[in-house]
Amino acid sequence: MNIQSNSDAQSLASAISSDYAAMESSIAFSIGIGLNRSLRSRLRALASASESRPIFVRHMQTSAWIEIDPKGSVTARRQKPEGLPSIDLGQAVTREPALGDAVYAASAETRALRRAWKLMEPLVHGWGLPSRQQFGRLIEWSPVLEHLAYRCATRTSSLVDTIRYDILESKMNEARLGQYWMAMHAMGNTTLLSSAPEANPWLSDMAKRIQWVSWTPTFPLLRERTLWLAACAARSAIAFGIDVVEKYLRVVSHATHPVRVFDALYGLSAIALEDADAARSVLAELRSLKGALKRRNLEHLPLIEAACSGAIETISEPDFELNASDWEIRLLGWQRTSDRGLATPGALRADPTTILSSRRYLGLAVLPFVISTPVRDFYPANRDETRTLDISVGEIAETVFRAWGSAERPSSRLTLH
Repeated sequence: MNIQSNSDAQSLASAISSDYAAMESSIAFSIGIGLNRSLRSRLRALASASESRPIFVRHMQTSAWIEIDPKGSVTARRQKPEGLPSIDLGQAVTREPALGDAVYAASAETRALRRAWKLMEPLVHGWGLPSRQQFGRLIEWSPVLEHLAYRCATRTSSLVDTIRYDILESKMNEARLGQYWMAMHAMGNTTLLSSAPEANPWLSDMAKRIQWVSWTPTFPLLRERTLWLAACAARSAIAFGIDVVEKYLRVVSHATHPVRVFDALYGLSAIALEDADAARSVLAELRSLKGALKRRNLEHLPLIEAACSGAIETISEPDFELNASDWEIRLLGWQRTSDRGLATPGALRADPTTILSSRRYLGLAVLPFVISTPVRDFYPANRDETRTLDISVGEIAETVFRAWGSAERPSSRLTLH
């Protein structure tokens, strides 16, 4: 990621590049073992495995497992089935250091490096979004990538903050706006890559150790106020799961800024739409909190009440039809099946906190549709469509100032501030 900005931004960009390199190395490590026949045979002998059965190898750089079939095809796994031959590669290398040299040589093999680079290239060098097929191939490696991807998403969030500061300090130019746009979507891509439902154990454990002062699983994405990033945020909330419901509820009951309340309600609604048991308890809590709002003497009470009502309506009535929706939703250009997926020009521009003609918030109104959309369909099917996203520099600037500029701007009339 090439950043021409202040030293903080350059330092963050360098760290992010290292994260991408680490992800590429993690894939190459896995592919290399499968490609090297002599190494596979050696590992089979150590695991006392026959040539006709798959073998499971614990990844040295992560806690994931690599399943290697008899022909050398490699699949990333989070768990290994009981009773199948396996080997903890880290322990094996400790016992037999020469094995480490063989593993390193396999991961540095040209074909493994080339395949890993080809998988990562759309994330590293693309203008914002990979294609559906590219992301689909990459997410198959999420067991060995998700920890690195989440770290990368966190660093990219800090980079977005740094570039935004420059933009708002009147250092705006076309290059910085382009950097901002790419960083926003890099944050979304890596968040999705680390938001598989199976990642819940370590994500929920991490959430317990973080102070929810200015952070939630959704806020780094939702605060950028584009609907596509809000869709990524919903997947993040679902991956963190029911263990974060109490923390989200605490934000709703204590936050005073309408965007922070909206963020917490959005995360709760996403979790509730995915988990019927959670939906019942979340609804009960939200109805109670809504009833207590007037006693809090909030400056933005009407906006917060509307958001609370919208979340209750979304969770209570999750059936959603695009064709019967507000005209603002129809402008998104979403369809049940389409080559654009959720990455339509309308969704890339739209603000999830827009108040619709029906008086509902856009992000909450369309959330059931977002939740029902497979993650791969967040992306365009056609690779060519990822290169030009039909967003001008002027529209990127408007997106930034819509979320972070003055509430007195004319365009802010129907959005939260």
